[in-house]
Amino acid sequence: MIGNLLAGAAILVLTAQPVLAAGCDLSRLVGYTLVFNKVIASYIEEGKHHQGFEGCNRDRVLVFADGSGVRCVDAFLHHSDRPHGFLFARSNSDMMLCVDDDLYKVAPAN
Repeated sequence: MIGNLLAGAAILVLTAQPVLAAGCDLSRLVGYTLVFNKVIASYIEEGKHHQGFEGCNRDRVLVFADGSGVRCVDAFLHHSDRPHGFLFARSNSDMMLCVDDDLYKVAPAN
């Protein structure tokens, strides 16, 4: 009976675990705090709004599905359709965004 309970609990724990889509090198994020996990829906560059995600260019604003956003500091090309962005921060001036396997230095969108 106890064996059945433990097996049932193990299945529940395994199926209840959230799937972490980010594959970033967590050793680069020691000391940071996970702020949020949001879907990146679009970006704004040179005053034009574009759907999807094409990585970061300096001063590109990444727009999340809830309308909030962050400004790219680094440049890195990457294409993905509505990926999750995991924002990690030490302060308002020290933030990193993990998308798939890539880390981007970002700043507040304001």
